[in-house]
Amino acid sequence: MRIGLEWHKRPPRLRNRTNGCIEQLESRVLLAVDSLGSQPTAVAQAAMTADPVTSTITMLSPIANAETNSTAKNPQSKSWLHGNQWWSMVETSGGTSAYRLDGSSWTPVLQISGTTYNADVKPVGNGDITYVFLYHGTSSKLAKLTYVNGTYELTPLVSPSTPLASITLSTGSQTGTLDIDSTGRMWVASVATTAIEVRYADAPYTSWSAPIAIASFTSPTAEINAVVAFSGKIGVMWTNHAAQRFGFRYHVDGADPTVFSPDEVPASQSAQNVGSGMADNHVHLAVSSNGTLYAAVKTAYDAHTQAAPEMALLVRRTSGVWDPLYGIDGHGTRPILDIDNTVEFLRFMYAGDTNVNDIVYKDIPLSAIDPNQPNKFYSGPDVSNSQYPRQTLISGGMSKNIASTKESFDGQLVAIATNASDVLGNGPYTITGAKMVDTPLVANQPPVISLNGDVSPSFTVTWSGSAVNIESTANTSAGATITDANNANLTSLTISLNSPNTGDVLSANTAGTGIAAAPFDGTNLVLSGGDTLANYQTVLRTVQYNNLSGGPGIASETATFTAVDPFGATGTATSTINIQSSTVVGRLLFYAGSTRYDTTGNPQTPLLFSDDNAIAADKIAYVPNGTAATFANVSSYDKGINGIMVDLLGIGTHTSITLANIQNDFTFKVGNNNSPNLWSAAPLPSTVLVRTGAGVSGSDRVELIWADGAITQQWLELIVKATTHTGLAANDVFFFGNEIGDTGASNTATVAKVTSLDVTGAQTHGASSKTNIPITDLYDFSRDGLVNSLDVTDAQIHGTTLKTGLQLINVGAGGPFAPASTGGGDVGVTSALASAATNPTTPTIPPWIVKLLAHRGVNRIDLKSNPIVKYFEQLAREDTLKSGVILVKADQVADSLNLDDPLLDSLLAKLGVVD
Repeated sequence: MRIGLEWHKRPPRLRNRTNGCIEQLESRVLLAVDSLGSQPTAVAQAAMTADPVTSTITMLSPIANAETNSTAKNPQSKSWLHGNQWWSMVETSGGTSAYRLDGSSWTPVLQISGTTYNADVKPVGNGDITYVFLYHGTSSKLAKLTYVNGTYELTPLVSPSTPLASITLSTGSQTGTLDIDSTGRMWVASVATTAIEVRYADAPYTSWSAPIAIASFTSPTAEINAVVAFSGKIGVMWTNHAAQRFGFRYHVDGADPTVFSPDEVPASQSAQNVGSGMADNHVHLAVSSNGTLYAAVKTAYDAHTQAAPEMALLVRRTSGVWDPLYGIDGHGTRPILDIDNTVEFLRFMYAGDTNVNDIVYKDIPLSAIDPNQPNKFYSGPDVSNSQYPRQTLISGGMSKNIASTKESFDGQLVAIATNASDVLGNGPYTITGAKMVDTPLVANQPPVISLNGDVSPSFTVTWSGSAVNIESTANTSAGATITDANNANLTSLTISLNSPNTGDVLSANTAGTGIAAAPFDGTNLVLSGGDTLANYQTVLRTVQYNNLSGGPGIASETATFTAVDPFGATGTATSTINIQSSTVVGRLLFYAGSTRYDTTGNPQTPLLFSDDNAIAADKIAYVPNGTAATFANVSSYDKGINGIMVDLLGIGTHTSITLANIQNDFTFKVGNNNSPNLWSAAPLPSTVLVRTGAGVSGSDRVELIWADGAITQQWLELIVKATTHTGLAANDVFFFGNEIGDTGASNTATVAKVTSLDVTGAQTHGASSKTNIPITDLYDFSRDGLVNSLDVTDAQIHGTTLKTGLQLINVGAGGPFAPASTGGGDVGVTSALASAATNPTTPTIPPWIVKLLAHRGVNRIDLKSNPIVKYFEQLAREDTLKSGVILVKADQVADSLNLDDPLLDSLLAKLGVVD
């Protein structure tokens, strides 16, 4: 318990010769009795206050032998939080040391120097590295602390024998502060006799620039300044007694270090000609998570009225506009402030009056700061404010010069102050302090994640082979959201794959935020770091899923999003990722080697890639569906079928489709009947080319190119197999046919044939290069952009009939198709051979062919003998069991007659039979 008796005496106001400010000396006697084993004191907030939290305040055991100026430099920050422990840099008669807070007592852990310095502390990142600016006028230093095994060690900056780096300030300064910009450059601000100066250094911060003067004065004055990093800038604020204003300039990170903005003269619209003017020499800066700058200042009005307050708040919006001055109190000195970005409020702390006094504070929600109500937070001798009253932080009436942390705080804060031994502020001195643990007044609610812009936490997206957002940014105008009823910040956001597969990847873009993304570990992508809901929401909208192995091999995956607020409450949402197989979105015929169209650079071929210019715009693949093929499925190119493009959209490692393994991913057969399952193996392509993103709708285009003339006067069946390379869920089958010289003029419903009508058509539709005939011209069989005697000859020498022409095949959607095996040869011909040897009912070669062969006067088949040649060719085109047997037996007959039969040999070779 504590029993108190207070006596107040207010002597006349005097000018303090040390700092130039007018302060009222106050004597206060406090008689106090404390119970043994001091316990934390719960400070209840009145129900009518606007304080967003309740605070439990624990008084800390004092540190003895403090220097009178231990915490006097109020722009500086002494404390920091690391490893869930508080640390402070303290100046005592024995030198300058780092202390660790253990419970409510301070433990000295590291002496920086035997010299007494005024320290300004800047933790980096999570605080494993902490820099300490040691102010001592022209003999100032910089120290680097490294966290090792639960404590801090002094890391030498210059050498083991010279651990501290020197920072030589100009004469006339009262204090100095440091901060580090977004590029890692360190800045120190100080005051010279007639100038405000900054210096900078790049890592390892041992070599410092010459001073850069950003403001000057006509005569020496006792000014003070502070530096702060914010929103990609370095800002410096200072006092100017002569102008009776505050000053502020900023430098853009990465720009010429000597270039600063013009003086913004903060809140000059509020300046009054009262007392000694607007600016006294007390300034302390803090920045909120959105880049708004806040300054706790003392004015020199000394009127102790609402119209001219002594304690005041200045606010610079992210637009660069300064609000009017906000009055905080009619009495007070040495103000500082810190910001809790979680609950979004600032804590304005100060000595309750000039000279020694209680340390008091006000908690002000950031949302309550309204430039239209600059006096709403004020209390003083002329106004009693029940909504924003003073609250006591350190009582006893002997304290002054409060200091706290440079970083924003998150639910707990430590503040220290120098405590005098008598009411006149005399020594010996101690460091007193208090730890505040805050609890939001509203019961903590978990964060809420919505992936599709409404109340539903679930969302479904389809992955088609490239990275895809797994929330709704790309799919709805609303986009994913994160909300929280009573927290402005999150601690972490984890995205987990419930059943990860080989090749899975999760990624996010955290640029421009304070959020750190740990490397994806195969299951989790962890985003961490205290940052705003808005920044976490921005990063959430960039989260993407991908699979680098061509697909996870399953139909769907589930990703779970888990957000954690600073008080440990979690909110979750799920995203179902449907895995879309590849589809064939393009089956194209092109005229490879066309001297007119397979080129670039002329009006007929405007596309960037040569082969794309040679695509037969009027030809489409025959996809088996139970109806007959048509002329639209047939090429009349005199080089045959020599170019096919297959466009694959979706998953699969399409670039792994190569010439070396083409039979793993494709099956090629040739024939000329309705039984593709009996067709022979086609020649393999001579070239395979995969062009990523070049196909329809950004698909991957697979080009297959054959030698000229390799596939003519027959059908080519292509089976795109369902493999990990293609990404298809099922085989895709299609056909193109070739009938050289065919214009469609003589075609029937079942046969594409070339007759005199096609010859005449070519003769009567001559075209020269001047006519720029299109690629769809019916009579340009050579695809050289001309119709001339070459095309007429093509039609003449490739004349066919109903029996010998290209059959307009009719294959059902279910086949029969060629086997999707990689083995050579044709099972139809193999069966024919077996059947010819064992089945007495196997068809026999017609007698007239046997007679013709037996009476042939030469030992080779006459290729000019049209009847026999065309008969054998027709049998080969039919490629049925019956026709195969006849060809095999004919070859046997020729062999028995010792005839050289290259025609039969070549036909059988095309059918996969080696003699």
